[in-house]
Amino acid sequence: MVRDFRSAVMAGLLMVTVLAAQAQWELGGQIRYRFESSNRDFHQDTKASNVNLLRSRLNVTLSAAENVTGFFQLQDSRTFGEETWTMDGDADQMDLHQGFIHFTDLLHAPIDLKVGRMEVIYGPERLIGAVGWSNVGRSFDGAVLKLRQQRFTTDLFYFKEKEVELPRDSLDTNVQGIYADLNLVNNHTTQAFLIRQQTIDRRNIYTTGLYVKGEIGPVAHEIEAAYQFGEQNPPHELSYSAYLVAINLSYSLSRLPLQPMLSAGIDYLSGDDDIMDNTSKVFYTMYATNHKYYGYMDYFITIAPSTLHLGLTDIHGKVSLQPLEHTKLHLAYHIFRASQSYGTGDKDFLQELDLTLNYSYTSNVSMVGGASLAWPGEIFKSRRGSDMATWLYLMTVVNF
Repeated sequence: MVRDFRSAVMAGLLMVTVLAAQAQWELGGQIRYRFESSNRDFHQDTKASNVNLLRSRLNVTLSAAENVTGFFQLQDSRTFGEETWTMDGDADQMDLHQGFIHFTDLLHAPIDLKVGRMEVIYGPERLIGAVGWSNVGRSFDGAVLKLRQQRFTTDLFYFKEKEVELPRDSLDTNVQGIYADLNLVNNHTTQAFLIRQQTIDRRNIYTTGLYVKGEIGPVAHEIEAAYQFGEQNPPHELSYSAYLVAINLSYSLSRLPLQPMLSAGIDYLSGDDDIMDNTSKVFYTMYATNHKYYGYMDYFITIAPSTLHLGLTDIHGKVSLQPLEHTKLHLAYHIFRASQSYGTGDKDFLQELDLTLNYSYTSNVSMVGGASLAWPGEIFKSRRGSDMATWLYLMTVVNF
C-alpha cells in the first residue's frame, strides 16, 4: 500500500513538473505543530496524557490555461514517536489532501466548475466544514458547479464518500445538495440549503434550512435553523425527524480600551425521547466542524453517541479582548444540557470554560495557546466521573 501511494505521489509530482514548465505556477504550504496535555476523563487520580502533533502541507497552484487552474496539495499528518524507530520511513501518514481542477466562466457563462478532491466549507460549518483543528482535516471527492448571478450564487455539489463498486452504485455513500447564497439585504449573508445523504447502511437523509448573518451598527447577529428528515430502508426500518436552531448575538465595544467584544447565544439540537420507537429525533450534524462550537475539549464531536441520543442544548457566553497589538484573548463559557431528560430526570451534561490566547508573530507566523476546564453535571457524574477535567495546548502555525 505504501509503495503504491509513493508511486502515485511520484506520478503526481511528475505531472506537476511537466505542467509547470508550460504554465504559471505558485508554490505554498503550511507547517503546524501542536502540543496537547489532556486529562479529560473526570478522574483526578488519572495522570495527564501528553501528545505532540505535526501537520505539514505542500501545495502547488497551476494556471494551465485561461480560466483553468489546478491545485495539488500533499499532506503529512503524524504524532511524534508514531513510527517504530528513528530510521523507520514506512509509516503511511502522507496523503493527497486536495487535488482538483477549477474552471471559471465555463462556456463563457457565469458558471464555475471544480472537480477532484477538495476541502469544502458551507455556511458557518455547522453542517459541512473542513475541520481545520484536526491534525488531518476533511476532504471530499467529487464536483461543485457554481452558478453566479447578480442577486445570488448557487452551488450544486455531488460528493462520493465511499465507493463499494456494486451494480447501480448500491451501498455507496453519496452526498448531494444545493447551497444558495442570496443577496437580499445589505450587510447580511443569507443562505438556503438542501443536502441529501445516502449511506452504506441504506439511510436516505435530507437536511434543509436557512442561515442568516448580519450587522446592525455594533450588534452582529447569527441565526441558523435546519430540519432533518428521511428514512432507513430494510432490514432496519427507521424514519428521521430532527432539527437544529442556533441564535447568537455579539456586541462590539471597539472604541474602548482592549476593544472588548461580548457575545451570547444558544444552540439547540433535538434529541430522542424514545429510542425504542421507529423515529430518530436526534439531529445529525453530518460533516460539521463541531470543535468550533461545542467546547474545545471535544466532548460532543458526534452528537448522538456523545449525548446518549438525548440531543444537546449549548448555552454560551464569550468575551474577546485585545490586550496588546497582534494579541487577542478569548474566554468562552458553555453550559451543556440534554435536550431530552435522562432516565433519572437529569439534563445536565457539564459546564466548560475555554481560555484562548492568539498572537500574530508575523503575517505568516502565528501562535495560539489555550487552557480549558470542565465540571461534570449529573449525567456525566453518573457515567464518567465527578472530578474536574483539564486540557491545555500550545500551537505554532507557519504559512509560506
